[in-house]
Amino acid sequence: MELNAVRIAGEMQASAPVALPTRPSLPAEPAFDTVNISFSYDKAIRQIVATLYRADTGEIVREIPPEKIRRFVAGMLEMISAHFEARG
Repeated sequence: MELNAVRIAGEMQASAPVALPTRPSLPAEPAFDTVNISFSYDKAIRQIVATLYRADTGEIVREIPPEKIRRFVAGMLEMISAHFEARG
């Protein structure tokens, strides 16, 4: 094993080669030819939502912003609204 020594701020630092763990391979994206996109307006969060879905099956591939984020934002807006109504 080969050691590399380096002088840093007056101190001797030794290091040995380290084997880094390999990253697991990511699953391959499903192959399909055509993706359609639709846009809608979500009144609860006051934003446009993009929905991407497979043309051949109609399966939703992705929503932007995701449903989880939309529910979070809607809850926060509701809390803010309730706070200002209670103050007013």
